[in-house]
Amino acid sequence: MRVKVKVGGVPEHFNYPWHFAEKMGMFDGLPFDVEWHNEPAGTGALAEQLENGNFQMAVVLTEGMVRHIAKGSKCKIIGGFIASPLIWGIHVPFQSAINHPSEMEGKRYAISRMGSGSHLMAFVDAKNRGLTINTEQLVVTGGLEGTRKAFAQNEADLLLWEKFITSPLVRNKEFKCIGECITPWPCFVLAINPAFEASYLDWAELLIHTMNSACRLFMNLPDAAQIIADYYGLNPEDARNWFYQTEWQCEMQMSRKALTNALFSLNEVGLIEGEFNPENMVAQRTILK
Repeated sequence: MRVKVKVGGVPEHFNYPWHFAEKMGMFDGLPFDVEWHNEPAGTGALAEQLENGNFQMAVVLTEGMVRHIAKGSKCKIIGGFIASPLIWGIHVPFQSAINHPSEMEGKRYAISRMGSGSHLMAFVDAKNRGLTINTEQLVVTGGLEGTRKAFAQNEADLLLWEKFITSPLVRNKEFKCIGECITPWPCFVLAINPAFEASYLDWAELLIHTMNSACRLFMNLPDAAQIIADYYGLNPEDARNWFYQTEWQCEMQMSRKALTNALFSLNEVGLIEGEFNPENMVAQRTILK
């Protein structure tokens, strides 16, 4: 019986190369079965699923995985997945009187869950702007759909979310985007469950090599942006803008500076405490550059 390797990630355009690889039969020659799982609840849920062994590998926001490991997780970052930063849009309900980030002080932040990307980046962005957030301002919504309901019912005022995912809601005048926050590190990494690393590191390396080929093949398709637009229901112009700002780099390498920057930012906003060595956050064969 073939071993099944379950890989988790958010159901967003960043992860299309996994569907592309499956469609192109690029997993067929591997000595194991690859099974992709969508996790719409985001970073915190992915980290928990990886921790408890429901996933063997996961595509996770860099800052989320760094925090999870710093809080005691035995999971490791095995490599990068996307080399470009994430552009977080700062969103409010379309009818909101808030029109500029300078008006955010004291407002209620929708977050998908504690420890999620929307939670972490709300604090990072506030720190960058000289604003403060306390826990009473956090409204846990479970994800984007929950936030839409919270906005409609006046239960939350702000949301930080990847701006191209929310672009249909902005175009439809449900959300208003009043600013941006760009992460000072590559946005997504691949993380591995410790049991899988211990027993199947050769397989993990083989899977990353396969995905590296899939990412590069997809990036070079002349109609790649249109494929993304069609698959995720994005406006073609938005998909093109996003595609040309995005670089997949699926390798067993990780930037030491990226991890250091994420650790510094998380420490600055009080989401982790203490000093951490990037060497202890990566898998055995992962190269820190």
